[in-house]
Amino acid sequence: MSKRKEYSIYKGEKEIFVGTIEEVMNHFNVKKETVYFWATPANKKRADTGIRTGRKPRKKERSGVKVAVRLWEDNE
Repeated sequence: MSKRKEYSIYKGEKEIFVGTIEEVMNHFNVKKETVYFWATPANKKRADTGIRTGRKPRKKERSGVKVAVRLWEDNE
């Protein structure tokens, strides 16, 4: 039996979407590689520090970085 591999997408502290990689791609209209990047340690660090190189700072929003968290273990 295969378990669904889902990602939980966060923007700041708020969970904004949960779904498979295909569902995330369709919901945010992004490529699979983008979702994989959202799950990388480098992107998580960017979200934690609020650093977004090459972008003007936003006044109302601390960080617009989305972070993906895998909801399954590799050994499952």
